[in-house]
Amino acid sequence: MKYFSNFWVTVLSISSILNKLLAFIFFVFLARVISAEDYGTFRYVLTIATFFIIPLSGIPFALTRYVSKNNADKETSSKFLFNSILLGIVTLTPILFIAAYIYDDGLVLNLLIASMVVDAFYISFANAYLIYTKMTLYKLLANFIQLILLFVLYYLNKLDLFLVFVIFSISGLISIFFLEISHEKTKLIFKPSIEKLSKLIMFSLPASAGAIGWTLMFGINAVWIKYFSSLEDFAYYSAGDTFAQIFFIVPSVFAAILLPQSSQFLKRLETKKPLYQSILVTIISSFIIVMPFIFIPDLIIKITFGDEYIKTTEILLPLIISIIFISIHTLYAQAMFAFNKVNLPLYSMFCGSVLNCVLGYFLTQELGINGTAFSLMFSCFFSLIMVSLIYHFVFLKK
Repeated sequence: MKYFSNFWVTVLSISSILNKLLAFIFFVFLARVISAEDYGTFRYVLTIATFFIIPLSGIPFALTRYVSKNNADKETSSKFLFNSILLGIVTLTPILFIAAYIYDDGLVLNLLIASMVVDAFYISFANAYLIYTKMTLYKLLANFIQLILLFVLYYLNKLDLFLVFVIFSISGLISIFFLEISHEKTKLIFKPSIEKLSKLIMFSLPASAGAIGWTLMFGINAVWIKYFSSLEDFAYYSAGDTFAQIFFIVPSVFAAILLPQSSQFLKRLETKKPLYQSILVTIISSFIIVMPFIFIPDLIIKITFGDEYIKTTEILLPLIISIIFISIHTLYAQAMFAFNKVNLPLYSMFCGSVLNCVLGYFLTQELGINGTAFSLMFSCFFSLIMVSLIYHFVFLKK
């Protein structure tokens, strides 16, 4: 089956919504049972880990590309799978040593880095072989496991921050264990190949470069807030970001339902209809969902994160609007990805991230987390305008 069936598109969409819901419950519950400073530390280390995996971020895309492309030849696809894993291990090893050397709590950071890499590779592996049950259940099961383990730690009165890092890191491995013992084993041919490694490296480099823009756009905020303010303020900022991520659900679902059609199109102009449909539904649904955050933000924060996080209400709207802007940017990117124009949307994301680095530095210094949130909003809007111009005046003109 070359393209997802309607059934699996629906299942994957529902799974995506449930995943975000479970992640939301995890972060809200954690914020309520530990101090704001500890919660800020947890979210800060998570963010720092994303910087370290930038060099690896393109390899999972290369894995999906070459394994799926050679699916008809089981031996070749298996060799590409092994060489992808080999390349990942070779790249990850020095990163772990560097992280351990420059960060005070290197063990915690290495746990998170390794878990993020395993997460990315396993998702790419499932996508490459179109193993729908693994694509659907992996993150769902992992998020459920980490939530249950968090509840257990709280019940046993063992809620140490280090243990929280551990359960967050190992939940994916536990999920993989259950999925692998319940599925047919995938053949893996242990044969290093310079030719295959070269192809994987050449394909992964642009995607890794693109990850710089995405990571800077959302990761640099943590650095500025810690530098100019405190980890406690980063906890308040992260609480707002947790709510903002809700607004990424709708575009991700419609990207899965509407935009895969683009892969079958022969002309680029044919991408306009599914793209505009996705954007329209995203705007309408976001407008409806955002209403409670406009009229009763205090009540929402008190019910979820608690009174301690009331400061979050000041930054909720700019963070939500930022995610809406970047969600629409993602829809434009999906349309261009269908014609293998991976590089075009990366330009707009990178330019927006540079703006956020500079603007965020000054606004955070002057206005605290309020300045950080508005810097992100302006930068995401700039990226959206830029990718829209690229789509209409570069992509569609060729």
